[in-house]
Amino acid sequence: MWSGVLGTALWIVADRLADRELVAHSNCEIALRPPAWSVELNQAQLRELQVLPGVGPALAERIVRDREVHGAFKGPEDLDRVPGIGPALLERIRPHVR
Repeated sequence: MWSGVLGTALWIVADRLADRELVAHSNCEIALRPPAWSVELNQAQLRELQVLPGVGPALAERIVRDREVHGAFKGPEDLDRVPGIGPALLERIRPHVR
């Protein structure tokens, strides 16, 4: 009984900590795989950008403005040029942008 409860608790905690899909194995090990959804960084509008982890209305606006002023992002790493996006947030966002 406890192994099932513990496995479920670990699943919930890991899901909250890693912005990725989780796959549970029969022996309660957890494996991470890339998320099933992503946002097109150079075409996304404000509402789409706000679904990214840690991105609210103000940051979404800065991303759109930066894209208008400096041109297309060549990759997720270019998001570091947007004020308010540091290394930690970039790592949370990276799996969800293309």
